[in-house]
Amino acid sequence: MNADVLKIISIAGIFHDIGKFAERAGDIQKTNKDEVHQEYRYSHAYHTEKVLENLFGNRAGWNPPGFPQVSVLNLSSRHHRPRTNYELIIAEADRIASGHERMKADEVSNYDVGGFERKRKVPLISILSRIHLEGKPHSSQQEDWRYKLRSTINLFSKEKLEELFPCSPGLYKAAEVQEDYKTLWQNFKQAITVKKDTKILDLFDNFETLFEICQEHMWCIPASTRKEEMPDVSLFEHCKTTAALASCLYCFHASDNGIIDQSIEEETRIKDRALPKFLLFCGDISGIQKFVYQISSKGAYRALKGRSFLIQLLSELIARRLVSEFDLTTPNILYASGGKFYLLLP
Repeated sequence: MNADVLKIISIAGIFHDIGKFAERAGDIQKTNKDEVHQEYRYSHAYHTEKVLENLFGNRAGWNPPGFPQVSVLNLSSRHHRPRTNYELIIAEADRIASGHERMKADEVSNYDVGGFERKRKVPLISILSRIHLEGKPHSSQQEDWRYKLRSTINLFSKEKLEELFPCSPGLYKAAEVQEDYKTLWQNFKQAITVKKDTKILDLFDNFETLFEICQEHMWCIPASTRKEEMPDVSLFEHCKTTAALASCLYCFHASDNGIIDQSIEEETRIKDRALPKFLLFCGDISGIQKFVYQISSKGAYRALKGRSFLIQLLSELIARRLVSEFDLTTPNILYASGGKFYLLLP
């Protein structure tokens, strides 16, 4: 496989739905609907292309030597109308992620917001508000609590920390959601700008930083606002999953020199979900209980926090080292906490 192509695929997975963020914030251009539908199928894919062009310029369209059709711009924006098997990899990863994570909506999740404006007014709901004891009927007063659109960097203070937690619908109306999208989008664009010289972070050299910035701002945005689907999965988690799946698909289907056959037969293989293309790898650090709790009473609180932090840091570092050994990127770390981590590998 080709390391540059693999990184482009991972980046494209993270940014393939950035157009949804821009649409909901109202930072979009007028389009010819028929042309957009024919070329991109959905408007958010078209806006993904425009956002990447505006934010990253030529870097978004860069092609590795020998791969003229492979760029972040092409792979990100063509995931609903793929023209090559490289673009099909993002499309297939997006379909697998969407099919796995999205539940059908119900009466409770119908927010009485329809039409084009719906996407700007539907918040991310908390799954915790739907938990109930087995055998016990749902409360007639059941309602979906929702998260406010906030970047996490601004919440870690005593005054604002409570805004990190979900609230009842009465405390976060549709009109407020719409305004918060605009603010969050502006904060996102400012975050990827290097303040010293007003340059944008490099798409490839600063991908790890951009990945964290996306998480910081997109954790609270629903991946889907369609009336038929439950808005309970964040846009960031959907994009991260898409990136991880796409990376694995590329590793599985690419030849030794990194080239994917552009034949109909290979297209069929990419779409074939019966083939064992993915490996779920679990790592577990042993001896945690003994290490964490075998401390003296003097300074126990500080020592307990320090050792717990060390375990967290160790599991994160091991996970990152392993994905690096496979030439993969951070999105392939599905989970790393409490001395255990899960990786998605080809």
